[in-house]
Amino acid sequence: MTYLTQLLFGLSGRISRKSWWLGFVIVLPFEVAEVVVSAPQEFGFDVQPFTVPVWIDVPAQLITVYCNTALTVKRFNDRDWPYWLGFIFLVLGAIQISAEQLGYFSENSENMGTAELAFGIVCLLYFLFAFVDNAFVRGTSGPNRYGPDPLKVKEPSP
Repeated sequence: MTYLTQLLFGLSGRISRKSWWLGFVIVLPFEVAEVVVSAPQEFGFDVQPFTVPVWIDVPAQLITVYCNTALTVKRFNDRDWPYWLGFIFLVLGAIQISAEQLGYFSENSENMGTAELAFGIVCLLYFLFAFVDNAFVRGTSGPNRYGPDPLKVKEPSP
């Protein structure tokens, strides 16, 4: 597996903050493009959104959620957190995508229900925790149960 393939799709091992940021910078434009195409009003564009076929929209969302999960799992591995903690990203993302496709999430924030609001708060808290932990906190020094310290092992260049 090439370095970028392992970085974005592999679920084992550890990665440094530098590698996490690289993955984040690679995935973010795809996430933004997906939202601009499927929901331009979210970015303040005054256009009528057109319906993106589900067979394009859902796989695009799932791919970005999976890539973010892979990055999160490996950074949590570097911090020696339990392996399942990173998979919460995948679960929350899958629930959100499913709920949107089934029409459970309101497009209008004024019509937001209690369950939707609670889910949004849970997602926000987890994503903030994961972002700060992944992006700014140094991993475990030396080897841990998930592998050698990525700062002591030369990571290949992309």
